[in-house]
Amino acid sequence: MPTTDLDQAQVVRLLVKDLHATVGVMHDALAQNNAVRLRAFIDDAQNYVQRVVDDTQQDVHDEFIDTVWPKCPRHAHPLWFRDGSWWCERDGQLVAHLGELGSVSAAK
Repeated sequence: MPTTDLDQAQVVRLLVKDLHATVGVMHDALAQNNAVRLRAFIDDAQNYVQRVVDDTQQDVHDEFIDTVWPKCPRHAHPLWFRDGSWWCERDGQLVAHLGELGSVSAAK
């Protein structure tokens, strides 16, 4: 089944929410550009979301916006995205669902 407009809009909305909560409002285009570019190549919604998030995270690192984005609230390493959520790979704990990093940042 092809990736839909709704899939694209939802991943961009949630990812931008996480970007705003952690690195500010100047990087929305990273999520948007990856969502548009990858949609042409990925038909499965779950794989599509994973790739959009992974590519956006890599862009944040590669462009030196924040080389540990998003930073684990318990450790000094980046969180990893899998199964629709941000995870601490060091202790295997779920940190936040996509779009909810702001609640983690606010809890600090």
